[in-house]
Amino acid sequence: MTRILFRESDCLRTREAMSFYIMRVMALIMVIFLGIFTLIVGLMLMSSDFIDIKPLLGSLSALIGFLMIYRISSLKHREASRVEVREDGLLLGNERFVRWNEIDDMKFLTETRVDLEVEGGPVMGYGMHGYGIYGYTPSRSVTRHVYRYMSVQIFHRHGVDELCFTPTSFWRFVKAILQAIKDKHELLADRSWPQKLIRLDRAL
Repeated sequence: MTRILFRESDCLRTREAMSFYIMRVMALIMVIFLGIFTLIVGLMLMSSDFIDIKPLLGSLSALIGFLMIYRISSLKHREASRVEVREDGLLLGNERFVRWNEIDDMKFLTETRVDLEVEGGPVMGYGMHGYGIYGYTPSRSVTRHVYRYMSVQIFHRHGVDELCFTPTSFWRFVKAILQAIKDKHELLADRSWPQKLIRLDRAL
């Protein structure tokens, strides 16, 4: 049995992985909404003399159903977006296995996302209806969050796949591939992508 040198979920960008991700987010929203609704119904029943538990049972059943959907879609998303580096190739998603000699090229890109949170103070004023808040002052503080990702495009015999890693996971991914192909120089002599990985590893 071949060894697994690297394994990471939430990396592979495919339509299947995205569909499970959307399903998971929608199920989580419904779980939150139904949880609040169930709590309100329960409090109303406790404070009422007339007890009809049908609404409570219905909301509990729906809550359990969406919890199951959330759990299943989370597991399916992890499987569909999983990347494994093995000694004999890459496993992308559930079933697509790409051997090292089937990879034609790899391209590496850096993605940076910047989130800004702007905070301002309220402006108080006096109008015809009395005092009130009429707006906000210019920003007094700005919080800046920078997120960096490494994007890898793999061109192989079956098509093109795109992977996305955090910097830490990316370097573990590179080192795992170099370890897997270290004894396959003759097999990959006509490919340029191993040299790209070697230069990246030396630049670290």
